[in-house]
Amino acid sequence: MKYTAKLIVQSPVFIGDEKGNRSPLEFCKQGSLVYVLSEDKLTEVLLMLKRVDHFMGYVMNSPSPSLYKYFETISDNEKNLIIKNAAVRAVPAAASRVKNLRLHICDPVSLNPYIPASSIKGAVRSALMHYFISDNSEELRKHIAEISRQSRGAIKKEEAGKVLDFYYFQNNKIRGKVKARRGANTDLMRIIKISDAFSKQKDTSEIVRVKVVSLNRDRGYHFSKVKGREEEIEIFVEAIKPGSEFIFELEIDDFLDSIIEGKNKHRSMKEMLIEALHLKGEQLMQEEKEFFEEAGLSNVKNYLEVLKNKGANFRIGWGSGLLGTTAALLLKENERRILRDKFFQSRNNYVFPQSRKVVVAENEEISGTLGWCRLELITK
Repeated sequence: MKYTAKLIVQSPVFIGDEKGNRSPLEFCKQGSLVYVLSEDKLTEVLLMLKRVDHFMGYVMNSPSPSLYKYFETISDNEKNLIIKNAAVRAVPAAASRVKNLRLHICDPVSLNPYIPASSIKGAVRSALMHYFISDNSEELRKHIAEISRQSRGAIKKEEAGKVLDFYYFQNNKIRGKVKARRGANTDLMRIIKISDAFSKQKDTSEIVRVKVVSLNRDRGYHFSKVKGREEEIEIFVEAIKPGSEFIFELEIDDFLDSIIEGKNKHRSMKEMLIEALHLKGEQLMQEEKEFFEEAGLSNVKNYLEVLKNKGANFRIGWGSGLLGTTAALLLKENERRILRDKFFQSRNNYVFPQSRKVVVAENEEISGTLGWCRLELITK
């Protein structure tokens, strides 16, 4: 059965492109816009202006070169020509200054941000994992107990979840006489096919400033700082704006749905998916509200309550955190600390995970968190 699905973005959503951090020589802010420049086109314009040697001299002799500083060494006319001819995108900026830049993944033809199918399917898989473990947590508890007996470094973080993935998703069988090898062939996610999500709206993104809130139950919260420095971590990302709507196709393969059976598959995939989204979204939202309430950030708790009332049931992208992307939400505090001590920096603080990424306004007030959407199946 094919469905048209809609993602209504309710808090800023960021899914970074393959390039990651942009060099300060690849972007500049002019007025309310951040211009992203093509390196090839920049070279062409510098050649036209006979400024290649001048530019290279500036880069070689500057301890922290940036286009913004370079523009101070040339005329306004030359600066405007560079922006006009070398810029490939112009993104509105909610932040007055942009110190670094990460861009949202964009369609290579239209250059408009989109939400890739892989990100949607990963979040769906995470929701279903939560749903399955909520019904049967025996294998999870056994796995955590096994990890606790291992020495630190004996199991790699990237490998730790594969046992659970096999047990809850791939350890199924094919109905009838077919003897398919268990694993990728019998993975429940084969039943679901998802396309990339696109929006017909214009100007769906903007640059926002993100900081990291860390909580210590003895000392309250603080913004995390750059290692070895007093400077707070600031990350500037191009995020999808709340209110944006993205459409994608979701297909549930009725044939595979009927022949793949297993201990975790009690109902049709559509029924399980809807229940999983509701269960994971509700419990994750509650955990997030409790974190910010304990941190003394009642405004963020109230912000999340508004999102809940708007039907937020799906979290996706950067900032979803360990609880949003793994089974850690279902662990008790002592079990979470076992994971922390085995795979992360061991700390005396018993809050884990103890940090959250938040959007911070110009007045230093936290204006929201990242990744929350409402997913709807709108037509058959």
